[in-house]
Amino acid sequence: MLYPAPMIRVPNPPPPLEELVLTTSEGDRVIAWLSSLDDGPVILFLHGNGENLETLRLSGLFDGFRRLGVSVLAIDFPGYGRSSGKPSEASLIAAGRAGFESLAECFPTRPKFIAGWSLGAAVAIQTAAAHQKDLTGQIFLSPWYDLPTVASNIFPEMLVRFALRDRYHSGEAADRLDLPALVIHGEIDQLIPVDHGRRLHGQLPTGSRFVGLGGVGHNDLMSQPTLWREIADYVAAAAAVNGG
Repeated sequence: MLYPAPMIRVPNPPPPLEELVLTTSEGDRVIAWLSSLDDGPVILFLHGNGENLETLRLSGLFDGFRRLGVSVLAIDFPGYGRSSGKPSEASLIAAGRAGFESLAECFPTRPKFIAGWSLGAAVAIQTAAAHQKDLTGQIFLSPWYDLPTVASNIFPEMLVRFALRDRYHSGEAADRLDLPALVIHGEIDQLIPVDHGRRLHGQLPTGSRFVGLGGVGHNDLMSQPTLWREIADYVAAAAAVNGG
């Protein structure tokens, strides 16, 4: 129930997208799609639990970052799309790190960012914590503070305590971050309540920005023009300060 990979098939990417095949420290073969521009910032994007690379393409995510002048590398988690392996906290975090290492190898001199939505935000904050010295900034969209608290809002607490193995404690990972982050959350998110984003923001480094979008829930967050304007402003400001 935590990893409902969509049934939509992930084909070979159409131009201008390029496909990369990454190998994680867990031995999984992870498929990544790259939308590359000649210059400007680059970003690793980590999707939510019900998405894959093809749903990202169909939703316009690659086009959205291209309009901002940002190159983007997105990966399919283990067990999603054509990526091998099984999804778990360990395998997803290993995939996130492999994605960022590939991004850094492809674009060694450009300002580098990590972004993730929902489950992807939990993977993003763990990945960012491991690569602070190489990062320019980090963006967490609809993040949770920790997974057990979210699950307890939906399932009996006793079931969560004994059945949920993965924790994804973003609050603990936040203590290992040095760079100011951007957090965006829908004010009427019923899956991951906005209090999670606010609480996480409270533990992030000084200068971090929280944006609550009124009238916005969980699944409609990424379609909001305000979200894209906030990302554009944050990336430009962070690149100017931290990216050279």
